[in-house]
Amino acid sequence: MLHGQAINHWDEVVPCRQCDVDLDLVVRLGDAEGQGIIEGGDVFVRWHEQHGFVVFIKPSAGPVKVFDHSGQFLHLVGRSGEGPGEIGGIVDVNFVGDRIVVLDWRRRSWLSFDGSGQTLGEARHPMVGTGDFMPLDGDHIVMAAIDRRPDFVAQPLHVVNVATGEPQRHFGAVGSNWAVTDPYAGSVAASGVSATGTVWVGKAARPTIAEWSVDGELVQSIAGELPWFPPVTRYPEIGKERPPTLLRSLAVTSSGHLWMLTSIADPGWREAELTTLGQEVVIEQHQADGYRDTRLDVFDLEGRVHVGFRTWDSAGVRLLTLGGEPAVSVLEYTDQMVPKVAIYRAAK
Repeated sequence: MLHGQAINHWDEVVPCRQCDVDLDLVVRLGDAEGQGIIEGGDVFVRWHEQHGFVVFIKPSAGPVKVFDHSGQFLHLVGRSGEGPGEIGGIVDVNFVGDRIVVLDWRRRSWLSFDGSGQTLGEARHPMVGTGDFMPLDGDHIVMAAIDRRPDFVAQPLHVVNVATGEPQRHFGAVGSNWAVTDPYAGSVAASGVSATGTVWVGKAARPTIAEWSVDGELVQSIAGELPWFPPVTRYPEIGKERPPTLLRSLAVTSSGHLWMLTSIADPGWREAELTTLGQEVVIEQHQADGYRDTRLDVFDLEGRVHVGFRTWDSAGVRLLTLGGEPAVSVLEYTDQMVPKVAIYRAAK
C-alpha cells in the first residue's frame, strides 16, 4: 500500500502550475489492411510481458487481435459466434497468468485461450452485471461492476475465480455512497490491481474515489469535487445542458502518482447534440465521439500536488497497464486515414 498519504478531500491538493503532462510514444498498432486492421471506434488494449498486446472492440463480438511488442500483427484469438471457442459479445479482455481471458456478456461466460489462440476452457458466471476486470493471480480477477442482485447491489468490486466463474468476495462501497438511483451509478471506474494489492474505485458521475485492499478492507478515500469535475446529481437535458464530466478509469504509478481519466464535453457539444434532436436519443449518446473529449489528470498523492493534465479531442482514449506502470491508448489516424492505436507512457 502507498504510504505517507493523508488526503481525504480534493481541497487539500495544490493546483498545478505548469500543467502539461509529457508522454512518450511506445508503439503504434494496426495495419492498413488484412486481419491486423483496427476496425470500430471503442478500442481497448491490454499488455503482457511475454505475449505483447491484445486489441479488442467493445461491445462487439470477437475476434481479439494480438500484436507483438514492436506493433507487428501476429494472429487472432477466438471468432464471432456462440459456439466453442467463439465470442458472442466482449465486456473485457485481459491476461490472467499466461492465459488470455475474455468476459463474454452474451454467453455469460469466461472464455480462456492460450497465447496462440487455442481454446483452453469456458466457465459460466452467475453475475447479472459485468464490467472491466483486472488480474489478481493465476485464477482470480477483480471485476469492477454493479451487479443488480439485492444481496450485493451496492458493491462495485468483486473477486471472481475465472476457472469456475464463481464470485468469492464483494466490496468497494464507502458507506451508502453507491446508491443505484444516482445518475450513471451502474458505471464503475477502477484501477488495475497494483503490486501492493490495492484497487482504486469510483463511480462515473462523482469525483469521490477510494482505495481498497483486494481483501476487502478500505485503505483511504478522497471526497469533494474538482474544478472540472463537479458531482453529477441528475441526468442533463440533451441539447440544452452541457454534457457532464464522467470518470472513466484510474491508475496508480509505483511512485504514488494517481492517474484519473475522464470524459469531458467537447467545446462544440451544443452543435453536435442538436443534430440528434428529432431522433430517438438515449443518455448513452453523451459518450459519442462527436461531442466527448478525454482528459487525463495526474496527482502526486504523497506530495499533495496536482501534477498536471492533458486533453485529447477524442473519446477513444483508454488507460492500460504497461510493465506495471500506467499508459494510455489513443485511437489515431494516419494521413492515409489508416486507424492506429498509439500507446503512450509517462515521459522519462
